[in-house]
Amino acid sequence: DTAHRGTGATPTLIQGEAAYSFGFLSGTAILGAEGARVAGFSIATVTGTVGYAEIIVDAVTVEIDHNTFLDGTYCGIASGNGANLNAHDNTLRTDSYGLFLDGSGFVHVHDNDMAGSSFDIRVFSVDSVLVEGNSFSPGLAGVQGGFVDGSTTIRNNTFSKTPGNYGSIICTSGTPMIRGNTFTGETALWVDESGTPDAGT
Repeated sequence: DTAHRGTGATPTLIQGEAAYSFGFLSGTAILGAEGARVAGFSIATVTGTVGYAEIIVDAVTVEIDHNTFLDGTYCGIASGNGANLNAHDNTLRTDSYGLFLDGSGFVHVHDNDMAGSSFDIRVFSVDSVLVEGNSFSPGLAGVQGGFVDGSTTIRNNTFSKTPGNYGSIICTSGTPMIRGNTFTGETALWVDESGTPDAGT
């Protein structure tokens, strides 16, 4: 049900969980397969257990679009180990992380609606990340990362951060390119002593 992102009159719900080790995550509802597309579902784990992700993309190429990631779940999408992820036109309402991107890979995150997570996107050591056209309403940060120099572009997004610590974008290390974004609410950019973001002029 792509038209309603899985939340139509009769929801197309995928709900489940099983153990799967991925970084500090310990389980998932869906494990992506090479060349797979997940589209038109509402997705949740069973218990919302800390450490569980709704979808894990581990070293494969996957497209994830027009889904609703339900609240009460720790993480929406986790990707890494050389994965190629195209995540677009989703609604993410997860508790701690919307997307957890860790390790090598190529990731395009665009045209998603994210709200309610502590960190909408967490990025560390990913080869290439393009974040564009998204709407963020985070608790702590829209995009948080230790970025590979020259690997990350964050452009044309809207950030509406709730009051609290940190900023809409947190740069703990590396040099992400930040262009054409709109920031409302609290601090736009929070930079650690080892971060060197390219925020334009």
